[in-house]
Amino acid sequence: MVDISAILLGWLSVFFILTVLSIVFVGDNFWFDISENVMIGAAVGNLIVVSWETLRNTAIYSLFRGQYLYVVPIGLGLLLFSRFSKNYSWLGRYGIAVLVGTGLGITTRALVYSQFILQIIGTFDDLKLGINGYISLVMIICIMGYFLFTFDKPKQILEPMRRIGRVSMMIGFAAGYVSLLMSTYSNVVSNFHTIVDVIRRTFGI
Repeated sequence: MVDISAILLGWLSVFFILTVLSIVFVGDNFWFDISENVMIGAAVGNLIVVSWETLRNTAIYSLFRGQYLYVVPIGLGLLLFSRFSKNYSWLGRYGIAVLVGTGLGITTRALVYSQFILQIIGTFDDLKLGINGYISLVMIICIMGYFLFTFDKPKQILEPMRRIGRVSMMIGFAAGYVSLLMSTYSNVVSNFHTIVDVIRRTFGI
């Protein structure tokens, strides 16, 4: 039995895929604008629903259960809406200050651990892999030396380090670009597979 709803949703996906790709071939057009507006509207609507459910499940329900400390974050959140008033817009600064300060503290702690400490641990763990681990260690040291010892007239002994660091960065940038390009191609191929699959299911091919 043919699932009509699945076929309709499939053709809707095909419509948005083709209208989004149309900007590549014909430039900005009416159908691309429709897809863009639908995507933004859906994203904003989903954000509103998820935000409300998070507020309801974590703060409001907890407040009704007697956890009155949640009054503080709820109050600070409500202060953010005071920015719409000219007379009381200054109250929003307290909510923004707590929001930015808390977010910055949590983000900084996570970044230091993930981007600094874990990188150091991973670098020395790679030494167990043999020659590849030592090559990686040399490249990392040379890249750090490229930035730490960048002078107008570097000493002769530091010039090889700078060159190796420059080449290592170019290799890293090239690898990152190729990885991004391959993921983009993968998404394009996946979209074409979706189109072919919808056509096959519709006509029973």
